[in-house]
Amino acid sequence: MKGVIFDMDGTIIDSLQAHLHSFEVAGKKEGMKIDVGMVKSMVGETAHNIIAGLFPNKPEDEINELVREKDEYFQSVGWKQVKAMRGAASIIKELKGKYKLAIGTSASIKDVELFSKKFEWFGLFDVFVSREHVQRGKPAPDIYQIAAQKLGVEQRECAVIGDATYDMMAAKAAGMRAIGVTTGVMDRAELLDAGADAVCRDLDEVAKLL
Repeated sequence: MKGVIFDMDGTIIDSLQAHLHSFEVAGKKEGMKIDVGMVKSMVGETAHNIIAGLFPNKPEDEINELVREKDEYFQSVGWKQVKAMRGAASIIKELKGKYKLAIGTSASIKDVELFSKKFEWFGLFDVFVSREHVQRGKPAPDIYQIAAQKLGVEQRECAVIGDATYDMMAAKAAGMRAIGVTTGVMDRAELLDAGADAVCRDLDEVAKLL
């Protein structure tokens, strides 16, 4: 193994509640009630796909407006509440030099930039791949395929660390090792059913596995 690709939200940063609240604020502003339970079930997808899933009859321009409202609130207010996951800084520092490191996220590049300023250890990653880099979000393998390409590593020589079923599905579709962590909304059984090769309680356990 030569490369390790981390999902971001729910894996190395604890951002679920901030994102959920941002969806609710955007929905309220547009006069729509957001089903938080459904949002949780779609964790790992892009904001666009989540909103399209919530409101399948909405025209594209209204979906895009909701995404804009959600991003605007999260990037001005919500992100300030986000904390690093326990063990995130230590595992990245431990793996740096042993493997090439990437973040492969369904979030926007603006989110990545904000957290790069907030958490100094984000500077240890070699590559960032966000939703802007792909036409298809997770569970399609595109994000992880591009991350491997940018790292200069064969896909079969990469491992993906993620908290969502879509992370596991995308990793396996890319021919990568899939390691789940139960730090998000998915449990061990759900991650295994989605194709995880291993499931860990947290990042400290992942570090021992690698």
